Amino acid sequence: MKETVVHVKNLKKIYHTRVSRGLFSTEKREVEAVKEISFDIYGEEVVGFIGPNGAGKTTTLKCLSGLLVPTSGEVEVLGFKPEKRKKEFLQKIALVMGQKSQLWWELAPIETFKLNKEIYGIPDKEYNEVVNEMVEILDIQEVILKPTRNLSLGERMRCEIVAALLHTPELVFLDEPTIGLDVVSQHNLREFVKVYNQRYKAT
Repeated sequence: MKETVVHVKNLKKIYHTRVSRGLFSTEKREVEAVKEISFDIYGEEVVGFIGPNGAGKTTTLKCLSGLLVPTSGEVEVLGFKPEKRKKEFLQKIALVMGQKSQLWWELAPIETFKLNKEIYGIPDKEYNEVVNEMVEILDIQEVILKPTRNLSLGERMRCEIVAALLHTPELVFLDEPTIGLDVVSQHNLREFVKVYNQRYKAT
């Protein structure tokens, strides 16, 4: 059996909000976004979360990547406690959110790639190999040279994927990466995920 890379037991996440009770008063309210879920994910698996809006999918991914601290329960990812956000942990994961962008709007995607190279301390040889390979697979050789503001949603999403995976993480979280994309772009992204999973033995 493959090694367990994600272990979740009785994960619960509660948000505290305030609701208006009139013109001058509010009351506290608890919203249970994740309700004591448990699961394990093993090395090199490709796993999908299915559920309606508000089911807690994004909240769960944020807990797994360390962006949110669980209210209760156990979460262990690659042997780390995600909420501690240790450098060693962050270098092994990637989180791609379809509604968030890390590309610089006025610059070409290749410039964002170069910035991420410095952030992750990727050696020149490794960087060039990974960029060339991913750009070829996603067919964005010319796209990465145009200002991000001039790209279509599908082109931008493919560049987002490259920017997030430059450091070849062994665990990748994708939150609605195909949202707003046409059928062809959705298919191409799914195929890329398969290739990345097989080539880099990623989960």
